Amino acid sequence: NRLLAFLALLIFGFAHQTSAQKPPPNVIFFAVDDLCDWVGAMGYAQARTPNMDALARRGISFNNAHCPGTFCAPSRSAIFTGRFASTTGCYRTEIYFHNHPELRPLQVSFAKAGYATYGAGKLFHHARGYIDHRGWTKFFLRNEAAKREGWPLDSWGKDTPLPDPFPNSIYNRGRQITGGMFLEWAAIPNEREKDMADTKRVNWACDILKQKHDVPFFMAVGLYAPHFPNYVPKKYFDLHDVEKIKAPVYKEDDLDDLPPLVKRRKINRKRQHHDRLVELGAIEQAIHGYLASVSYADAMLGRVMKALRQSSYADNTVVVLWSDHVFHHGEKGDWG
Repeated sequence: NRLLAFLALLIFGFAHQTSAQKPPPNVIFFAVDDLCDWVGAMGYAQARTPNMDALARRGISFNNAHCPGTFCAPSRSAIFTGRFASTTGCYRTEIYFHNHPELRPLQVSFAKAGYATYGAGKLFHHARGYIDHRGWTKFFLRNEAAKREGWPLDSWGKDTPLPDPFPNSIYNRGRQITGGMFLEWAAIPNEREKDMADTKRVNWACDILKQKHDVPFFMAVGLYAPHFPNYVPKKYFDLHDVEKIKAPVYKEDDLDDLPPLVKRRKINRKRQHHDRLVELGAIEQAIHGYLASVSYADAMLGRVMKALRQSSYADNTVVVLWSDHVFHHGEKGDWG
């Protein structure tokens, strides 16, 4: 069975010494969005994830980790508070810290323990007003306007590269996209990588690692990738030969175990999305975009790990790599 979540606690150079001999460890909390077990270290042969694989070889992988929620907000709320949705009240898009300000998220706990706390990117389910901004020494925003607008993530906007034409994927070509960019993928010019929102967040994190810190730090870095849209530089598409990509096995009776109402909804969704991709002959193309985005996310992790190795904190830093929940590639007729 596929994992419901890919959550790996990966320890980088953590020496076995007592707290009296060494200060508390720094922590890097690296998040990716919509990553399933399509990672080399998890036994998936089509992945090109050398940095995740190297990290896994040096640490501990949790192969029986389960997503605490089947949607973004409840899952991320659970990860940050250690509480299920039955406690946070977050089942869909509710904001746990509005109704339950007494719940202490990770960054507040670290701050109370004497840590400097740094955050960037998609850590919470991140529309306007959805970030828990308590406890951060500094949270990176690409522009000051974001603070006035409720700290939205805005990973795709006027200051980030979009393909030409837009939309670009065969699934959306000729349509008008009003939001979400669902099943949208395209290679963008390699020289535009520096302009991508996730790249800017990772570069900021690397700059934090170059600084001198007098107290231990907790640094959380959240990527939007490999969430749709799968817009990443062409070099990451080039890592995968679309002609050799194999789709998952699709079971003809995969919806038969569902309750009638849910089955009806799933059949309608399958007709709109999966069946359309089949008609277009675009299943492998859509998977190609996802794998390219996973490779881009892997490269961003590699950039942070390189900065850590080159810093004075490499021997006393714990690295945690996690994703909020799994991603469907046509299983049960679902995409996303």
